[in-house]
Amino acid sequence: MLHDETGVKDEALLAISIQSHISRMWRSAEKSAGSDVRGFYLEDGEFCIEGHIHAKGHVELQKIGASREQIGGRGLARHSRHIMSNYDFDFGRYAQTGMVDVLAVMLHFGGSGATPLPLDPPIGLYDVKAAVARQPDGGWLIASWRMTPIFLGKDHPMLTGAWVRP
Repeated sequence: MLHDETGVKDEALLAISIQSHISRMWRSAEKSAGSDVRGFYLEDGEFCIEGHIHAKGHVELQKIGASREQIGGRGLARHSRHIMSNYDFDFGRYAQTGMVDVLAVMLHFGGSGATPLPLDPPIGLYDVKAAVARQPDGGWLIASWRMTPIFLGKDHPMLTGAWVRP
């Protein structure tokens, strides 16, 4: 909860604006095969999939996007959708730092080829822990994004070897 002077309404509006930023990030990743997401992060922002990937800073984030573009392989287009839900926002440090801690669940579908693709089971279900920083223009940038795989489908690129670590 925010301090008394801010109120529940303000907290709800901030939460919606954070969700919107996260949705725009995933739409950008899906349209650009991941190469454009660095603009949604602080310059030293961090992206991590526990046990698989750790990137810090815009240069490393760009490398992840570039390696993701290779997953389709053999000239096949790569398609993915990231569905976020079960958000929980902790505004405990917002008044002092402008940072908000976010917990969520992400369901990930992915495949390669011409659309429409067959609807297979999701390739992953993750617990997400993130920290976002309020910017002077009122927007947000991601300071830290950590995904813990809870379920991975048998066709997940990290299990099949299709994912090339940058």
